[in-house]
Amino acid sequence: MTLREQLLKTVELYCLHATISEARVSTLIFSGGRRIQQIRDGGDVGTMGFEKAMKWFADHWPEKLDWPEGVDRPKPVLEAAE
Repeated sequence: MTLREQLLKTVELYCLHATISEARVSTLIFSGGRRIQQIRDGGDVGTMGFEKAMKWFADHWPEKLDWPEGVDRPKPVLEAAE
C-alpha cells in the first residue's frame, strides 16, 4: 500500500466514524479544505505532509475505533498535565 493509499484509507475511516466531512478534516490538518481531494486526484502529499496528517490522526483517533489495517500508527502525543 502506498503512502497516499494509507492516508486516504485513514481519512475515509475517520470521516465515516466521526461523521465529519473530508473537507473539514483537510482544513484541520492541512489548513486547506481541498488538499485531501487534491491528493485523491493524484496530487503529491510529500513526506512532511504525510507525517503531519498521520500524527494528527494518531492524536485524534477515537478510542473505540480500530486503526486501519496495513497502516502504521505513529505514537500519539500526550498532552502535558497542567
